[in-house]
Amino acid sequence: GLNSPFNRLIRIGELETAPGVTEEEAEEAAEAFLRSEVISGKGYKNPKIASAELVIGQPCYDPHTDSLIVPLRDPQLIWYVRARDATGRPLDVEVDAASGIVIGLVEYR
Repeated sequence: GLNSPFNRLIRIGELETAPGVTEEEAEEAAEAFLRSEVISGKGYKNPKIASAELVIGQPCYDPHTDSLIVPLRDPQLIWYVRARDATGRPLDVEVDAASGIVIGLVEYR
């Protein structure tokens, strides 16, 4: 929501943008995210993922998951996806933006 610590979020079925991100950029990111390895059909390809948000905001530290969120335009083109498992525990998912392939999954206990 608007009170999120992140400047720019994309949630499934809901597009949120902030100044500096054009609608076209946000839609492209959302489409790529929906095509990515994180999501398949009605659910998530990785059985550990129960929910996910794509963060395309400014780099910022997320104390909740102890992770650094990087922007869509990061030179390495890696998206950090803020996700949760079925029990609500946060997961940190790294997605290669070019291929949509999940390259990392960190579980927090």
